[in-house]
Amino acid sequence: MVHKFELGTNQNPAHKFPQRFPQRFPFVALFTSLTLAAGSCLFLPYGAEAADTTVDQAIVKAAMARQQKKTDEAMRVLAAVESKAGKSAGFYAERAANYIDKGNLESALADCDRSLKINPKMSDAHDRKAYCLAVKGNTLAAIGEYSTVIKLNPQSPKPYYNRAMAYKKLGKLELAGKDLQQFDKLSGKLVAREQESAVLEAVHKQVREGNRATAIEALESANKSFPMAGLAYNLGLLYRDSNNYPRALKAFAQAIELGIKDQEKTSSAAFAYLDRGMLLAKLGKYKDALRDFTSLIALADKGHPVNSVNSLLKEYRKLALGERARTYVMLKEPDKALADCNQLIALNPKAGLAYQIRSAIYKVQKKDALAKADEAKAKKFGATAAIDTSLLLSSPEAAYRKAYEQLTQIIKEHPAEMHPYNERAFLSLNAKYYKAAIEDFNVILKKTPQDVKALLGRGQCYFFLCDYASAGDDFDKALAADPQKAFAAHTWKARIKEKLSPREDHSDVRAD
Repeated sequence: MVHKFELGTNQNPAHKFPQRFPQRFPFVALFTSLTLAAGSCLFLPYGAEAADTTVDQAIVKAAMARQQKKTDEAMRVLAAVESKAGKSAGFYAERAANYIDKGNLESALADCDRSLKINPKMSDAHDRKAYCLAVKGNTLAAIGEYSTVIKLNPQSPKPYYNRAMAYKKLGKLELAGKDLQQFDKLSGKLVAREQESAVLEAVHKQVREGNRATAIEALESANKSFPMAGLAYNLGLLYRDSNNYPRALKAFAQAIELGIKDQEKTSSAAFAYLDRGMLLAKLGKYKDALRDFTSLIALADKGHPVNSVNSLLKEYRKLALGERARTYVMLKEPDKALADCNQLIALNPKAGLAYQIRSAIYKVQKKDALAKADEAKAKKFGATAAIDTSLLLSSPEAAYRKAYEQLTQIIKEHPAEMHPYNERAFLSLNAKYYKAAIEDFNVILKKTPQDVKALLGRGQCYFFLCDYASAGDDFDKALAADPQKAFAAHTWKARIKEKLSPREDHSDVRAD
């Protein structure tokens, strides 16, 4: 299971005014599974920044680091993309938050003003500017900024409290009282958020320990007592990974229903749209999948007044376009697939999946020169796309052979690149050619010994070859390299333990 917590709104640093609620809430990394969508990696692990990291990816990653109180890390992430930030209001709003955490209010104010010049409706920038102004003693101006935040985000409780304290400082007790009444009316959201975070942390622990059935039971109970988009979404993931697809679809539907009703749960709705759409496509329900991908695109186009969520929506829009294009291919609507590919390439010129799908369409249309050019770009920017399309067009065994040959040719042409080895390794793993997969994982791990994905992949190969000692060693290395990203290793270790010490009761749900 992968935890995907909501990116909270208006998460400003502790205000100088007294607070009656926790100012910081748990913010957990949004890690994708090994086979999320379109072979794309939304969020990069900490470490050296990839040259093609987008500004929106950096904003989300920096927000993640900041919520974990890793301000220097967040600033480094933002610095790596500053040259291409351009007119990104979210970039400056996020950097302002980090300047505040470092106590540099002047730089924070300057970045807030830069953000608001680009997008006057950037809620986080107004909120952070209000904080700076209040600390500097400009209470009246701070009230004006908080008022704007409330106008943009009327259901968020914190700005009402902060404005109430500002009114109180000016002696305007009647106005302060009205804001406190509104805060009290909305403060149940803060309690609910704490409850949701506590439940998800407990569930995460159960999954790490291999107790998936217990985790599902806990989520079901909590979701029944106080239904929340985040609980429903994570329940959907658990059921999906346990191959209980009817219940997964039901849970995703609930997450969407709850998420679209609450502006602060927009990202939960986005996650659920994407994962439900992919599951529906896997089940062959392409028209239903198409509706979900289209709904996700519409949600992203609508946008959000908070920078981190808006940046996340932009990235999910790209994923939705790739998945919708693939779905259009399955529905034999090449013109619509082509339109989505063109959109995706305009947003991300390195989208290998889009080039590969477009290449296949051009081949059918007898546009051989265009097809050849796109095929070359697909190989250059990501071989996963070639694998996905070949699986659509041929039998599983033929698809494996064709894809393996394509990847082998790419490796010959670019022997120093690890991406083709990675793709070929997981291709062989999924096709159950475990020894071939191990050979490729060995190449990757020789160059990057702490590659968590490769360690998990090789560990699974060893597991299925009944080499439990080697499997356990790889899972231990993965956990040592990045405990959060490698939490799935706990489930695999539990399976090893069960194999080595079988119990009579095998009712526990196993990892997929």
